[in-house]
Amino acid sequence: MSTELAPASPEFTARFRRSAAAFRRFFEELAAHYLEREHVLAQIQLALLSREHVLVFGPPGTAKSELALNVVRRIVDDASGEASLFSKQIAETTVQTDIIGPVDYKTLTETGRTEHLTDEGILGAVHGVLDEVYDGRERMLRSILNVLQEREVKSGRKTVRGRNEVAIMTSNRYLSEVVQRNPELMLAFADRVAYVSFVPKGFAHRESRAAMLQRAARRMRPDLQARLTIQDVDILQEAAEAVEVPEGVLAGLERLAELLERELASHAAEDSAFLPTKYFSNRTLVRSLLALKAAVVRSATLAPRAWPLKASLDDLAHLQAFFTLAGPSVVDLAALQQAASDRREKVQLAISRTEAVAFAECLARTLQSMAGGQPFKARERKLG
Repeated sequence: MSTELAPASPEFTARFRRSAAAFRRFFEELAAHYLEREHVLAQIQLALLSREHVLVFGPPGTAKSELALNVVRRIVDDASGEASLFSKQIAETTVQTDIIGPVDYKTLTETGRTEHLTDEGILGAVHGVLDEVYDGRERMLRSILNVLQEREVKSGRKTVRGRNEVAIMTSNRYLSEVVQRNPELMLAFADRVAYVSFVPKGFAHRESRAAMLQRAARRMRPDLQARLTIQDVDILQEAAEAVEVPEGVLAGLERLAELLERELASHAAEDSAFLPTKYFSNRTLVRSLLALKAAVVRSATLAPRAWPLKASLDDLAHLQAFFTLAGPSVVDLAALQQAASDRREKVQLAISRTEAVAFAECLARTLQSMAGGQPFKARERKLG
């Protein structure tokens, strides 16, 4: 939705500041309730700002679906006060029409053409939640991924464009299991889903577990009051599109992607159980630029920044959420890995830690090379 205001104009700047404040309050409230889920919320923020999709996976009982729904069903239209949301639980019996929309039988009987009533499917809504996405049949999932990527349905000579901007997909399956069972399906997701998060079975900190138990004992439900509108997100999306990315930052981005691809490929060659979360392609590189712009705007919602918004080499640190499997911090990952009793959990935590460490090393090498080869000590950064 266009604001018809030029970015950096006084009117746009005022609206941006109001929308940024609403965005910040909305996600701060969610983070206060969903403890140790900052990495998931950070990815969802970036997805909203860049119009990309998110996959959140982890064992049952970790509130993945609840979190996803409590984000998108509370992003409402300013005029109607209603969310624009399509939600569906995927099963082996789920077919393409369950997601895209039913066949228009009037058109079929009158013309013989197969067209879908897309307003009744995921393309008819701005946001979508697809639960247990890996429970669907492979052919159907590939078809849905293509539809989500293109945001359109082709029927003969007719192409119907959809409204969908962001879909959050969840799964109780570990990616390491999916890789072993069907590596090609995992690659399809890696190529089409910009952000992937892992939610561990347990908490890294005792106080988080204690807080969860206290809430359960008191039968406390999330009391989420902060308001965010679709129009607020529209403003922030336009700001992201207008972010300036200097040539030096573009070069740094390209260098970082090149180093990380090599590093992760090296790990994959040494460990047959390891498959990088991100599939590196030209399309991935272009999407990483959109992710970088979104990260600049996300930072601006957390702390004031001068307008026009302009990316710097420091902002490359935020691309960890795009290029790797998002999860707890490296320190927390080590603690969780030590406490885990499930072999699949240990494997997944190890993969997340490998990618996080690889990214940190490649980022430091990138920043050093962009500084003319001078020694560079990367500051400790945390996304979320």
